[in-house]
Amino acid sequence: MRLTILDTEATGFRADDRVVEIGVRQIDRSGRVLQEFESLINPQRDIPNVHVHGVSSSHVRDAPIFSEIAGRLVEILAASDFVCAYNLSPGWSLLSSEFSRIG
Repeated sequence: MRLTILDTEATGFRADDRVVEIGVRQIDRSGRVLQEFESLINPQRDIPNVHVHGVSSSHVRDAPIFSEIAGRLVEILAASDFVCAYNLSPGWSLLSSEFSRIG
């Protein structure tokens, strides 16, 4: 069994908002870490809610855009039996929107 734990930070929670940070950890049944990935992501827009998560435009200026990390994220999620997340519903919606933008 592979459990993947996912957390995202974003510019907001509307359909047009963007992910600014992602963290993923995949563990096995015994809690051993199988894969980890974390990255700041350049949303290519203003970040109005810096006070919520502390990620500012200067932090993400040189970070990859979502399309540049999407492949790695897909690899981890495809190798998962279960995915859980803090605030799964809005986080999953944001990720779905990001994937839709890149086709």
